[in-house]
Formats: sequence, C-alpha cells, structure tokens
Amino acid sequence: MSFPLSIKLLPQLCQHTAHPISTDGVVLDRKHDESSGWLYFTCLICKFTERYCLEKRYRAVYDYAAADDDEVSFMDGDVIVDVQQIDEGWMYGRVERTGQQGMLPANYVEAI
Repeated sequence: MSFPLSIKLLPQLCQHTAHPISTDGVVLDRKHDESSGWLYFTCLICKFTERYCLEKRYRAVYDYAAADDDEVSFMDGDVIVDVQQIDEGWMYGRVERTGQQGMLPANYVEAI
C-alpha cells in the first residue's frame, strides 16, 4: 500500500521513531482498517499506537435540517465521512452518527 503525502509528513510517534514512514531498524508496525479508513502505527519497542485517517473527515460546525430529499440532516459536532466535493457550495457525505447520507452545505462543516 502506498501512503498519501500527508501521511509522510506526520510527526514522530515516540522517542523510538524519528518518522512514521522511516522504519529503519523495523520499529513500526502498520495496519490499515479498510472499513473505517484508519491507519494504525505501533512502535514495536514501547507499544505506543497512533492512528491517522486516510480519508477526509469533516466536523459539523452548525446544525442543519435537510431541505430536500437528496440532502442529509446533521447536528453541530457530527462527523461527516465518505465526502465528495460537488461544487464550492455543496458536498455529498455520510453522517457517521446516523449512517444517513446525502448532500450538505460545505460552509456548515470544517475539515478535521
């Protein structure tokens, strides 16, 4: 599996690893949970584990009530996943809490 550039720029995990991708001395174990999109790095020396999301995730900054059948309602603080940008003003995504998916206004969410 190749890792996106953002993964290559992550900070060190612990004092044993200078960089999560630099596995000199084989000190890291990497696991990818495809169902959740999380990538787990574990130091094989101290067992410290850090997780990173490979997919874009957004957090709602306002409540939104769907105005049409193709839109999705969500609450402030909800996490939106499986996001596709439609245009500058609209996205398509799934509300992690409810599992419902649909169009949503881009200015109601922020990247996390």
